[in-house]
Amino acid sequence: MKVKSISLAVTAALALGFSIGAVAGTQNETATINQSGVAQSASIDQNNSANDVATINQSNFRNDASINEKNTGSNTAAVTQQGQKDDASIKTTGGGYNWTSVYQGGNHDDATVKQTNEIADTTKVTQTGDYNSASIQQSGGHNNYATVTQSYGGNTADLAQEEAYSSSTTIGQGGGFANYASTTQSGTNESISVSQNGYFNTAFVSQNGSNDHATVSQQGSGHYASITQH
Repeated sequence: MKVKSISLAVTAALALGFSIGAVAGTQNETATINQSGVAQSASIDQNNSANDVATINQSNFRNDASINEKNTGSNTAAVTQQGQKDDASIKTTGGGYNWTSVYQGGNHDDATVKQTNEIADTTKVTQTGDYNSASIQQSGGHNNYATVTQSYGGNTADLAQEEAYSSSTTIGQGGGFANYASTTQSGTNESISVSQNGYFNTAFVSQNGSNDHATVSQQGSGHYASITQH
């Protein structure tokens, strides 16, 4: 019944052109927001829960999506945006085994994922346009996996894993030009892999710990790569 109530509230708010906030808790719950207009805003909060699913789907442009999760386990948080100049933000704190994903299919989009004290999370950001920005920050956890995949040119990927261990980062930027990738890790037993195709791409890698591994692969012309290990 709670999911039905959320759906009714979403329908009414959309009809009036309002922003949407949905809150769910406990276990095995589903919250879904679908928006097809311009300059829409949607948010979902899930706290102290397990096996929940939060989904926001937006088309058109200049939309904003936010998902916040605290003390959750085995939850799924997913944002899909198909327009231009969209913003997506997902925050998870104090949980584990969560799945987080952002897909953006336009240009000039921004995606931000922040995770604190998480264990064994999987985070994926996929952007298929030009001049997009992706940021993933993971701090204080372990065994987390983060990946950014970007197509075409002028994109920026910034990944940071701080005070963590046994975590891994992967960035793939293909088929474009003037892409920028920056990755930072401070912990032990961590790995970084950066792959870039095209022209005039830049990759910076920094690791501060022990038993770390870093690889940068670049195909094309005019690239620059830097790896620093402390």
